Order: sequence, then structure tokens, then C-alpha cells
Amino acid sequence: MSQLKRISITKLTIGSYVQAVSKQLSSVKIVKTGWVRNKKAISELKREGVIEVIIDINKQLETAQKDEATEKESQQKKITKSFEQELVSAKKLQDKMNTLLEATQKRILDNAPIDILALEQVAESIINSVTNHPHCLACLVRINHQKNSILEHLQRVAIMLAQNMVFHKVSFSESVAVVLAGLTHDLGKLLLPVQLQQYEALLTPQLRQKRLIYVKNTIDILKVSGGTPQLTLKICYQQMERLNGSGYPKKLTADSLPKISKLFAIIDEFDSLTSGFEGNKIALIDKAHQALMLQSPTIFDKNLLQSFIKTTGLYIAGSLVKLKTGKIGYIKEFKHEIPMKPIVHCFFNAQFDHHIEAKDIDLSGEFINDSIESTVDPKQFQLNLSDYI
Repeated sequence: MSQLKRISITKLTIGSYVQAVSKQLSSVKIVKTGWVRNKKAISELKREGVIEVIIDINKQLETAQKDEATEKESQQKKITKSFEQELVSAKKLQDKMNTLLEATQKRILDNAPIDILALEQVAESIINSVTNHPHCLACLVRINHQKNSILEHLQRVAIMLAQNMVFHKVSFSESVAVVLAGLTHDLGKLLLPVQLQQYEALLTPQLRQKRLIYVKNTIDILKVSGGTPQLTLKICYQQMERLNGSGYPKKLTADSLPKISKLFAIIDEFDSLTSGFEGNKIALIDKAHQALMLQSPTIFDKNLLQSFIKTTGLYIAGSLVKLKTGKIGYIKEFKHEIPMKPIVHCFFNAQFDHHIEAKDIDLSGEFINDSIESTVDPKQFQLNLSDYI
């Protein structure tokens, strides 16, 4: 006997039996019935603009759930690669992110639905890249930082979220939803009136409060486009909530906020501080960590902040540092058990103010008598880091 249930496309799982399509974006009626046997089938429904389906819960394929679990597990057991091996793929992925987010921006400004499926696929690629090498993509994107735009901010936040998801071995499907939130959480800012598109640091307190409407804008964009996971929507909606209840829009306190929303707030604020996004004076990595620590545990969760620092590093990949010998280079990668001794790609000598032969220095090496003195601003030495990767 049939037992029908109406569900969102985001809750459709492998093994479900689709009786009918009940809601869609397209004006052309889509007729799809039968079992969902793989992830590709769900992706095709999303691509065709399906938002809601009717399933028969008495026709669930028992083996499908095992197949789905096996598929996700295999995706998380990818062979790790060296920095150089992953760099080629990472560069292609960065180009893909730039192209897709620019197209997304255009569609938003044209009041058209955005391609959630394409963004979801990029989120999967980010997770796969971070699984292959935890620091390569992060290093590349930070080094190629140019416009200080909303779109660049979305990329950096998404990658740091992926690093945390992979490090803590969060399930692949949940990780995708979290990283997708990173790629989309500020899209609503693109619809703000011109006077509110200024950097937040330049606005009056009254205009800053008014500017928070971008959170609602973001949710509207995601809902109209269809197919956005509920977890993604929840994170985007709670992105400006703070532990002491001073946030927006519901003034939720620590007890009411899920762990992922607390972590998201830390990562979002960290990138704003270290990139100068939102008009803040650019803070060096150690100063940004200190600023966040000073706001914990009242604004940010102290334990999650410490976990974030452990995951992304005391000196995050792509940041510029000066060694005690005067050499300058960017953080290439590090081992989590010895974060103070990363591999630094050196190419300049501050003491003599000239370039040197570029080479990697592994500060954890047995015969290396050098260490990090400080983080530095590339502008201080007029360095364009993208020339050295």
C-alpha cells in the first residue's frame, strides 16, 4: 500500500521512490517517477529546477542507503597529494570558482535564480581539494588575493570551513552544506542600496543596523533558487548571531546556537580582519587571533576558536612571514602537531632588501637553525605574492 509524503528536493535520498514532482521553477512540467538509484539522479532533478517531490516511503530500496554511505566514505578516503601535485588542480578550481561566482553575481543583479547545483558541485570540489592537501588551495587563494571583494571573501571562508570539516572528519554531505554556506552567505550584500554598499567600518551605527537586511536578502536568493540544503540556509540565517545575544536577527544566545554557526562566525570575522574586508585595517594573523581571543567567550566560543587556530594554523597558509635570519616567504604548509615550524617558501631577504633564490625551508628540519620572527605585510616590501607560486 502506498504511503505518500511531500518533501523538499534537499531531503531526497538515494533509494527513495519519486511518485511525482510537486513543485518546480521551470514553466515546462517535469514528469519524473521511479527510484532514485544514485546521486546523479538527484543532481539532475535539481538542475531541472525541481524544488519539491512526492515520495512513496513504503518503496524505499534497502541497499541504497548502504551504497550511499559507501560512496560518501570512499570520497573521504582520497589519497593525499603533495603541494605541487595538488597545485595544478587547485589553480583550475580557483578559476572555476571565480567564473561561477561572477556568473552568480550577474544573475542576482538580473533578479534571476542562481545555480545552486553548480555551487554545490564547487563546494564538493573544495572539500576534495582540501582532502588531497589541507593547505594548497587555501595558500593559492590567499596569495592571489586582489580585489578584496565579496566574491573573494566567500571563497576564503568556504575553504577555511572545508579545512575544519575535513580535519574533524565531518560527513561528506554535511560538509558540502557547510561549505556551500561559505560560498553563499554574503550574496545578499549585492542587493544592498548604494549607500549601504560602503565598507561597514565607514557606516554610522544606524546604517550598520540597516545594512543587516542583507541576511534576509541572502535567504530569499537561496530559497527562490531552490534546492538549497536546510543546513546551508540555517548557517546563512544565523551568521550574524553572537553568543551574548547581541547579534542579528533573533538575538540568539550561546545555548540556542548550534556548534557550526558558532564556528562560522569565527571564520567569517577572522577573514574580515585579516583581509581588510568590510573596510577594517588589515590585521596580521597573530593580531587577528588576539582580537578574537579578547572577544571570547562573550562574543565567540573560546574552545571553537582554539580548535580553528589549530586547524588552520598559527600562521595560516599563504600568509607572509619574516624569519629571524631576515628571509621572507609565505607559509606553504605545516604539520598540525608542530604548527610553529611550517614549511616556508622564501624568496626575499629583508636585511639586504633584495630577492634571493626561491626555495622551501622546512623549519621542522633537524639541521635548520631558523624560526619565524613575525608576520609581515607584503606592501611593506612591495611584493606581489602571486609571482612566487
